[in-house]
Formats: sequence, C-alpha cells, structure tokens
Amino acid sequence: MTKAYKIDARACTVTEVEVDGINDMHKEIGCTPFTISNSVDRTVPDIFVDDEGLWTEEPLFFICAGHMQPLCGNGLAMDVDEEGESIKPRMSIEKFRERVQFVSIIKVNGTPRIFPRTPELESGQ
Repeated sequence: MTKAYKIDARACTVTEVEVDGINDMHKEIGCTPFTISNSVDRTVPDIFVDDEGLWTEEPLFFICAGHMQPLCGNGLAMDVDEEGESIKPRMSIEKFRERVQFVSIIKVNGTPRIFPRTPELESGQ
C-alpha cells in the first residue's frame, strides 16, 4: 500500500488515502483512463487526473501551485522515486493543501474566467 493525497473536486477537500495498484487509483480518482500532470516544481507531487474529466456533465476544476494549468475532476497526488515508481508524497499534506485551490471556469463575454469554489459556496451556506 502507498499513501497518496486525494483531491476531491466536488467536496473541495484534500485527504490522505492508501492505494495498492492501478485499480485502487482508478477507484480513488473515479475514472478508468487517467493522465499525469507533472509538476514543474519538483518539490510538489505529480497529480494523476481523470483523462476524460472535461467530458463530464459538470466539469469541476482545481489549481495546484507548481502545475501549469487548472486540472479537471478528482486527482491523486504522488511522488516518484529514482526508478519511476509512484511513492508517498514527500510534501506534508498540510503544505500540499495550501497549494490547492478549487475553482470554477466560466465564460464571461466569451472569455474564460476563473472563480474560487469552497465547500460553503457549493452547499449554499
């Protein structure tokens, strides 16, 4: 079992989970095909995301500092070792949470705009 950080785009949460292979990764992300967003900042974990997240009825996004663009759907953050194997993130979950922001991307007058999302906004509180 390997620890990972699950980014839940609907609940706007980041939690620690354990995965044991690709089937667990599919379950945690909520998809079958996934892709990897490689961090440009090697202190930040790479993130596995739903490869078909943009094709869902209601795409949900998050931004993670160290990654080049908003990511769609749920994510699973992990580091890699020298041999390319997925390992537990080296960054603490507290520091990682500080780098993640949940957002909506909405077209305003034809131009995509990014707006913050929080659990409170999502539940109408």
